[in-house]
Amino acid sequence: MINKPFNQEKNLNIFRSSKKINLALIGLVPIIFVIQLYLNDWKIIPENLILWGMLANLFAILEHINYYNRQLMIDNSSDLEYLKRNKKLKVASLAKDLKENQL
Repeated sequence: MINKPFNQEKNLNIFRSSKKINLALIGLVPIIFVIQLYLNDWKIIPENLILWGMLANLFAILEHINYYNRQLMIDNSSDLEYLKRNKKLKVASLAKDLKENQL
């Protein structure tokens, strides 16, 4: 175990700031996509890697949801049981921590 000091308030602020930055960057995705389409005469050309960019952006959006909203990843039997029992995804741990102001 490492005995390093832990500043809870500082870390909560980092995660809150990161959430805002993520949302701003995600908001830019459609704008950049439209610009890319415009520059390619409104065609999706496989050679220019636009499809890979779209896939990477979709993955980033899912990761944001996974960390800040709902736990999308079901990685153990208790997660699966929760989903079966409640018919909904769990609230993400980080979302709970930020709401409760505790890490």
